[in-house]
Amino acid sequence: MGSTIAFLEGEHDAIFFQQFVETYNKVPVTTSRPREAIKFVRRLSPGIMLLDCQGATHLFPAAKILMRQMINIGRSPYRELLMIADSDVNLSVNELAREIDNYVHAHCKTHTLSFNVGCDGNKVTLTEPSKERSLSVQLHLVPDSLEAQILEAMQTKKGLKLPSTLGPERARLLSGCAQLGYSDFEDLLRDSVKWFEETKWSRDIRDKLDKIL
Repeated sequence: MGSTIAFLEGEHDAIFFQQFVETYNKVPVTTSRPREAIKFVRRLSPGIMLLDCQGATHLFPAAKILMRQMINIGRSPYRELLMIADSDVNLSVNELAREIDNYVHAHCKTHTLSFNVGCDGNKVTLTEPSKERSLSVQLHLVPDSLEAQILEAMQTKKGLKLPSTLGPERARLLSGCAQLGYSDFEDLLRDSVKWFEETKWSRDIRDKLDKIL
């Protein structure tokens, strides 16, 4: 069994993708925050760690810091990581590569390693040539947002009527949650995983995790 880490925007994403992995990939799942992630890495734990980055603006900082730490550790089963985000936050693979490159080439008194950063498709790779260490992160985008996907599925798959007159997206989601008989939004998040089994974004993430794990 392999090991990987997925950088996620927030708590709801972590709840959804924990159920996602348990349903499709069937490997151990740990959830954490970026500050505690390096402890998981040092334990060489098998399976996947889902990182709640507490907002889209914290995804890139979390990735660049942790990736350099992981390269510095050296002995590690980690080779490929994932970043899963909503497409409506307009994240760019090229910008992720630039942020990682700027960070690893900033002066650091505790590390003397040299780094190369490459970008190919939706993947950014960080390499330390002298020690032959390499680590990549692949960006996967959920169309619009996870909440928008769930809201659309409530209407197209479950036949609910959730017009904009009910209020903003969150109000419409909570209305649909109640209509479908869920006790809370977390239960809805977990159950909605199977609604997207045939979507491209869901298949792409499943397939990538199957290859890694």
